[in-house]
Amino acid sequence: MRAGVVSCGLVLAWLVSTAGCGRAEAGANAGAPVERALVPAVVGYREAPPPAERRPPDLGVDDEGASEFEPDTVELEVWSDDADAGVEYRARVLPGAEERILITRSRRGAAPSCTHVVLVHPIELEQWVLLPDGWGIEHAWRTRGDLSCAVDPSALGGEPAATGGDGSISWPRRAGVYPCQLDVEVVLRFPATASEAAGSVSLRANKLRVAGCVER
Repeated sequence: MRAGVVSCGLVLAWLVSTAGCGRAEAGANAGAPVERALVPAVVGYREAPPPAERRPPDLGVDDEGASEFEPDTVELEVWSDDADAGVEYRARVLPGAEERILITRSRRGAAPSCTHVVLVHPIELEQWVLLPDGWGIEHAWRTRGDLSCAVDPSALGGEPAATGGDGSISWPRRAGVYPCQLDVEVVLRFPATASEAAGSVSLRANKLRVAGCVER
């Protein structure tokens, strides 16, 4: 019976001490907001900065959408036909209202081709090639294939046509209407087409006889 009384006394004393601590803590925090009393302070806590603004990478484009950098240009391989071997030259008179001479350069082999040059007199077109006074290149074009030089003299013109060149075509002075021999040293430049890159053809022939010329 005495042991039970002692146990109850101990329990009562523990309850009184616990209530006193609670009252002391409540007194110490009197007047403070409930939230701060319940949330412990964290030592060294610092508010995290806002996330940095994500910007797209600089691609060299200004505000108007134009790029500061020029795009890489891919140049087509330029061909040059300046061979002498397997090349044959011919020249002939083309009778008509005007004086014309047709020069052909035929190339045999794995990639046969023919270059046609028509000289005319008189002409007022601006010339890339030096010729005697009053003469000039009316048209120059290039064809491919074994039979490409078998051109109808009445069909003066073809594609692709030369768009530039340099050099000279000359002949000795004479009294006749047509020269009977030509000295040709010319490079003709051709534009790119859907099936071929831009390129050039060299024509080199000395004392080339002109068929149809009448010696006087």
